Amino acid sequence: SLDYSLNSPKSALIMPISEQAIKEVFELYLAPSKKKVPVASIGNIVRSQKLCPTEKQLTAEITKAGIAGEADLAQVLQVANALSRTAEPALADTLKGALQAFDQDGADYIPVSELSNVLTTLGERLPRQQVDEIFRQIEVDGFGQVNIEDIVALAAKTLTN
Repeated sequence: SLDYSLNSPKSALIMPISEQAIKEVFELYLAPSKKKVPVASIGNIVRSQKLCPTEKQLTAEITKAGIAGEADLAQVLQVANALSRTAEPALADTLKGALQAFDQDGADYIPVSELSNVLTTLGERLPRQQVDEIFRQIEVDGFGQVNIEDIVALAAKTLTN
């Protein structure tokens, strides 16, 4: 069976984390005369570096770093480095690989019905309105299929906005 999770070798591309960039964003979240940021800010700091962790991944790494309530810069850097595998390029490759598992004839197209089912029932489930919005933005061919590259491009565009 194929494993396209973010821990699989297929997604092993690790993006380097800029310590200086993290520090600059970290400082934006500091309260006056504080040296730590609230734990609720860590997700925003990490995502500002074009990392795309799920809430579950973020929570797991925060827990591993021993963070409770507030985090110092070293702890935030530890979380960001641990989540570097969720960077956009790795995510795009992972998404493409996962979608190709539904491409029965290798033509880089998958049925809308199959994609809709996957998006609403597996992993971090999307609400029906979000799925409908995705299909409004992607060209569906006469056979009710969408191009995998179009889906990946839309995901990349969404992440950079």
